[in-house]
Amino acid sequence: MPALVSLVLPFYNEEASVAKVISDVHAALGKAGVSFEIIAVENGSRDATGEILAELEKQYKELRIVHVRVNQGFGYGIMQGLSVCAGDIVGFMPGDGQVDPSVVLEILQRMEDTGAEVGKARRVVHHDGWQRRFISRSYNLLMRFLFGLPTDDTNGHPKLLTRRAYSAMHLRSHDSFLDAEILLKAQRLGVRVCEVNTKFYRRETGRSTVRLTTCVEFLCNLMQARFQREDPWGLNKLSTSQGTAGGIKEGVSAHRD
Repeated sequence: MPALVSLVLPFYNEEASVAKVISDVHAALGKAGVSFEIIAVENGSRDATGEILAELEKQYKELRIVHVRVNQGFGYGIMQGLSVCAGDIVGFMPGDGQVDPSVVLEILQRMEDTGAEVGKARRVVHHDGWQRRFISRSYNLLMRFLFGLPTDDTNGHPKLLTRRAYSAMHLRSHDSFLDAEILLKAQRLGVRVCEVNTKFYRRETGRSTVRLTTCVEFLCNLMQARFQREDPWGLNKLSTSQGTAGGIKEGVSAHRD
């Protein structure tokens, strides 16, 4: 097990659920037998999320708060959190309470067992609307068809990365394309990826930030990554030789339950 695990949780207008999510994540990581830190990103909320996080920070010594004044997207908030992580393993999951945080421990164990440098959840049960399921399946079919990625859940969370894999990727996405960027760069670098099956629960509070514009944005990014010469994510600068030179394991794979 790693010496320190850093988990980033972004919160945007989550005043009704933020206290429970932090409590649940803290309890789950406390069972891991490793040191951990929770990086809560107050991602430009316009409700009382920031004030609640400030009180929670007094309660949990492992909790650190990162404030983003103006929301600039899911990926931007995650990137701000990752930039201050101190862990040997760094990762993130949404702060909406739709994923059981105990899955983090399962992913850590799977990474240790398989030697994977990236670990992620794979949602096999969706307690969500048909629209979200349809969008997710469409994304994943495109990722398989365009890039041959061996996963059917690109946006599955949590996602965990070793420090050296994270450092090698030089992540850039400020929007929802961050998940795809991680897997595409893992593929380019020859980084081994493992997956753990999990459930995706229905939101109990708040509202999803996934909108039609989010879908269009993701699709435009996907087409640009595959067909255009412009390379805002630096994908073309990466190669398997770079990955192996840095000690990253060869061979992209998806080890599952």
